[in-house]
Amino acid sequence: MVSDTLITFIHNTTFTDIFSTTSSEVLVDRQNEILLYPNPATQYIELRIPRSYETIYSLKIYSITGALIDQQIIRANGETFSYDVLRLKNGLYFMELNTGNKKEVLKFLKQ
Repeated sequence: MVSDTLITFIHNTTFTDIFSTTSSEVLVDRQNEILLYPNPATQYIELRIPRSYETIYSLKIYSITGALIDQQIIRANGETFSYDVLRLKNGLYFMELNTGNKKEVLKFLKQ
């Protein structure tokens, strides 16, 4: 038995679901974010802290399971801060930065 099947394809030609526009407001917001690099890291991680960011007073490192691995009291603002990851085992970690008014959590991979 032979039968014909009709299949109708619908596609999006505007690409609105793939591409998004970037406004200058979004670019300004990105300039005020803390950058963590290189990621993945093997020896150290650099944090670039924007001048407009509040002063960071503490840094905590958590394992993927939530165990506290390291805690340091620091004072960093508008500068680059290095963190040594050599002693960490390979895996995924979370870095928590506290300013007193807010907390930011960044994810990094140690290889």
